[in-house]
Amino acid sequence: MSLDYENFFRLGLTSEDDALEQQMITTIRTAPETKSSSLNRVVFKVPTQGILTRDSQIAVQIHQKASGTASNIGLNMVNGVLGCIKEFRMTIDGQELVRLENPSYLATNDLYSKNSPQLLTDRQQYNYGCGFRTKVDISNGLEDLDDRFNLKNTNLGLYVEKYPIVAGDNNRVYGIPLHQLGATFLKEKNLPLYMLKHRDVHITLDFHNDAREYGVKDGGIGADDLKVNLDKCELVTTHIILSEEVENAEIENLKLETFNFPMLENYAIKGTFTSPAVGTQGEDLYRLNLQGRELHRLLMVMRDPSNTRNDFLANQKVLSLGDDELQFKQNGLNVFERPVNNSAMVYWLLSQHNMGRSLKVTNHSWVLNKDTLQRNQSSEGTYLSYRGRLHYLGLDVSNGNVELNDMGALVQVPYGGGVQQTSAFEVIFKTTPRTDVNPKQNARNCEPIFYVECAKLLRIAPNKITITF
Repeated sequence: MSLDYENFFRLGLTSEDDALEQQMITTIRTAPETKSSSLNRVVFKVPTQGILTRDSQIAVQIHQKASGTASNIGLNMVNGVLGCIKEFRMTIDGQELVRLENPSYLATNDLYSKNSPQLLTDRQQYNYGCGFRTKVDISNGLEDLDDRFNLKNTNLGLYVEKYPIVAGDNNRVYGIPLHQLGATFLKEKNLPLYMLKHRDVHITLDFHNDAREYGVKDGGIGADDLKVNLDKCELVTTHIILSEEVENAEIENLKLETFNFPMLENYAIKGTFTSPAVGTQGEDLYRLNLQGRELHRLLMVMRDPSNTRNDFLANQKVLSLGDDELQFKQNGLNVFERPVNNSAMVYWLLSQHNMGRSLKVTNHSWVLNKDTLQRNQSSEGTYLSYRGRLHYLGLDVSNGNVELNDMGALVQVPYGGGVQQTSAFEVIFKTTPRTDVNPKQNARNCEPIFYVECAKLLRIAPNKITITF
């Protein structure tokens, strides 16, 4: 089964705009240059033609191992196939342009904040093979999972209603946009690959070896029950092809002036955190070494590094550990006059991080704290499987400076739109666990991941490529 472009793909500068005069848009499908089943890795050589657009994506297929016979196994309901990506790298002549570990958490926050409800449903079903939506029973006011999507709960347990995964090559092929995997700068800028004609541009994808990271199965999935079909992986890129005269003129200009490509880069910084007993406040200080970087935004997640079982979300859950208290220190000064400990204010900070857009999830799925425990809640396993497991925390320190990009939209200025860091950026995180079940908040070893968005500069000269801060 190959990628269905009617569902996955529409040609255009931004899938909305028409090509400009004297330009042509073409699609190029590229097989992996190398692949390794032992490393669970594929490497693509990117065609250096024209201008790379945001519609470019990776085709991915998941299948059972050759001996697999399970009939009720599929992808998690919150981000589907996104969860299988362990790391994304993009290099130019061996120099690292972007590198992002665990991109699924960053992409999930983006997916649930920047799409309208209808567009979110389309993205879930067609791009990622998932479906997360909740409902409220009018008769008793209790919230639960809306089971009209890929997973539902029956008397026999979890049931994969849409896109169950079998052994072999006949499973659904999904298309994951590059800007959701790590090349986030493609959301706002097209990359002029024609200036890199004599360079080697590579994209490397590492996939999770443990199926519990992204797969679900009634009764619990095994680590080797699912895997990525490396033979079906494919790079599908769209390129704006300029006329030969225009390209040659631009390349000739490089002899007179270096071409600067400022961009925003996201990368992950990891830490450790052990939550205290129920009712006891725990605290940790994280110093992020961002000296010399221009910081725009920061997203924080609490991840479970031990792959504990969750029949619906797999290990794509972001844990709420109780009542949070946040303070940040930038260039030696507190960002806030006093720590933020109000749940509504914490959520507002996340909305500001998401450009003023809120997550399309319920309050109970985002947080579990002292206040929410006072409410009447469902005891159904489907509800408890997602309660307090989409707890993203965000901070926006950008100053609002914008510019008109090559797509005609106002976007943040990479240099001059954030805050230059002269010392380590400090995150003071405090939390008070309120329950020991669904989810377990106390005495839990977690892995906080800080996704920082900083400015980066690609400089293209005739005989040299420089990537700097």
